Parts: sequence; structure tokens; C-alpha cells
Amino acid sequence: MNVPVADESSITADDDGPFDPKTGDEIAELFARVMRSRPPPVKRAVFLKPHACATAKFDISADLPERLKVGLFATPGTHDAWVRISSDTSPATPDKANSTVGFSLKVLGVPGTKILAGEEDAQTHDFLTQNHDVFFVDTAQDFLEFTRAIFDRTLDQYLAAHPTFDQILKDMEKPVENALATRYWSTQPYRFGDKDYVKYAVRPCSAWPPEPPAEDEPSYIRARVERDLAASDACFDLQVQLRGDDANAFPLDKATVRWDESVSAPQTVARITIAKQDVAANEAACENMSFTAWHALPEHRPVGSINKARGIAYKKLADERRTKNNVPIREPQP
Repeated sequence: MNVPVADESSITADDDGPFDPKTGDEIAELFARVMRSRPPPVKRAVFLKPHACATAKFDISADLPERLKVGLFATPGTHDAWVRISSDTSPATPDKANSTVGFSLKVLGVPGTKILAGEEDAQTHDFLTQNHDVFFVDTAQDFLEFTRAIFDRTLDQYLAAHPTFDQILKDMEKPVENALATRYWSTQPYRFGDKDYVKYAVRPCSAWPPEPPAEDEPSYIRARVERDLAASDACFDLQVQLRGDDANAFPLDKATVRWDESVSAPQTVARITIAKQDVAANEAACENMSFTAWHALPEHRPVGSINKARGIAYKKLADERRTKNNVPIREPQP
């Protein structure tokens, strides 16, 4: 396999491109309005419909090539972890609506100072992925304009003027047979030490028989995860896809562009094992957790304006949710 060679001078303080923090502030305020409009307790602004909250083990591979022994992955070993699987819709929306499904991973017992302001001492590291390999807009400013269009009830006009965004949204509306047999992607890039950028992917490594979506059951995704994890273990591989040499083909701040896996194939760096368990019993634990890509070591700093806006918005929204629900800001321990 040909692995792209990194230019040592390619990562600079300006690698994210232009970004105005006010963009993240405005996105946070728009989503906060949605949260405040709902009856208490205050729920998440996004990925609101839970399918599973599971304890897991995160095993960092011992035989990684030197280039991949970076940050969290520099030392092989096993960490406790939490996995939250959810849909980006309200709990009342049936799964046949084909909303985006997210796979959030929180690795515990990770030493080192983190980059999230106010939570630098947290011993956790988060990874956020979804079941489509690109995002539906390019930049944070695009996402702000899209969100404004929803509030202004001008979404049809906005999408008509942005056909690429419209098509990706349609592509994202795909059925999920089994969340444990689904592949997930970060869609956004991250630093990987001083020389590289990567995108993350989560690939299932358990074999599950094909099973068509149960369109007559509004929450069949949850039902199947609960059924399968009550009977057996599940596993996934966490992978990194190194950025290729062509900056136009592997952009850092154009999230609709797919990084070509035939040019740079994802490489496995860790195994996620979800042991057989009653995942429904864990739901309250995940409800009080905050998952953000900024729960991270500096070597894995999120890159791009969408990641920066998320860093601002997710922090503000999580703080407001936990304050109003009288839940302390505290990361889980191993």
C-alpha cells in the first residue's frame, strides 16, 4: 500500500483556514434556542435519539508503524471506554426516517493535558463519527447559513442555491439495518502529531447476518442493538486515514470532499470491544456525558472551521444543559 508522505512544514498555526469565533457563538445560540424550547430536563441539541450506551474496552495496537505511534496511540495498552450510538433526530421520530446515525467513543484513563478549555485535566479522549463519510456543508460559515435558513423557514431556497449540499443530505438519508454492522466516519480532519493530518473511521469487525430494516417498528435500531448485545460481544476497529499529498483532493476545510481511500487507505490503530451487556441499563450514564472532539490531546487537535465551531458550540451547549439539569461537569473515570 502506498502511504502518502507528509511534508514536515505542512502543519502551521493557520492550518484551519479563516475562522471567526462569532460563527461558533451564533451556532451555539441557535441550537440553545431549540434546547430551551423543549420541556425539562434539558436534552442534547443534536443526536437526541439514543440507541445504545455501552461500556467497552479500547485496545491500542502494539504493532503500529512508527508513523502512527502518535499521542494516544504512542503506547499500546487497554483502556476502559464508553460508546454512545444515536440518531440525529428527536426520540419520537421513527427510524424509517433514515436520520444520520452517530457513533461516539469516550476513551478513559488517558493521561496528559487536554485542549478543551476548562477541562484540561480530564482523563478522557473522545472520537465522534457518523454513518456517512462526508459532511453536507463545507465550512462553519456554510453551516451557520444552513441553520439560519431552517429558523427563517427558507431552507428550500437555500438548498436550491446549493445543490451539492442538497444532494449530500439526500445521500445521508439511508437505512441502517444494524448499528453494530455499520461503518462510521469522522467527516472532519484532525492533526496527527507534528507531521500529519488524518480522518478517523470506525469499521465493524463482528459478523452480523443481513436483516432488512423493520419499518413497522419505530425504534428497531435500538431494539436490535439491545437484542444483539444481550446475546454476544461486538467489536469495531478504529482507523486513521492519512491525508494524501494533493491538498485539493484532501482539503482541510471543505468537508463535502471525500478523501479517496484508494489513494490513502484507512489503517487500524485500535480495537473497540463491547462485551455482552444490558445497554438499556446504562442510558442515564450517557445522558449526562458530553462528547466533543475537543476532549483530546494536543497531538490530535481538531482541524477545520466546522471542528472549531463545534468546539465552541458543543462546550456552551453542554455547559448549559448540565447547569440547568443540576449535573456537575465531571468526566467519567476508569
